[in-house]
Amino acid sequence: MKHTDEVYHEIKVSKNSRLEKIFGSNQITINSYHHQAINPDSISERFRITAMAADGIVEAIENSDSQYILSLQWHPERIKFPEHRAKIFTSFMDEVNKKR
Repeated sequence: MKHTDEVYHEIKVSKNSRLEKIFGSNQITINSYHHQAINPDSISERFRITAMAADGIVEAIENSDSQYILSLQWHPERIKFPEHRAKIFTSFMDEVNKKR
């Protein structure tokens, strides 16, 4: 299914976050076409916001402990940048391989 209303925009990534380590930057371009978003006031203390759009939409959260939980609001599986997808997938696979 092709989403014709997909929009690319910059997001701000938190320092010392898993996302900053994955991308090596505190700003990245993502794709989005969402109509719902996380309410920043309702996030459990076990998680922290690690990426925000300029309009205040939460774009990523991560857990606060060492367990690998990375929740993204955008769609890396559909993004037009293959290296973007690869960085996220590689990060996840590296973590899986550590557990073996």
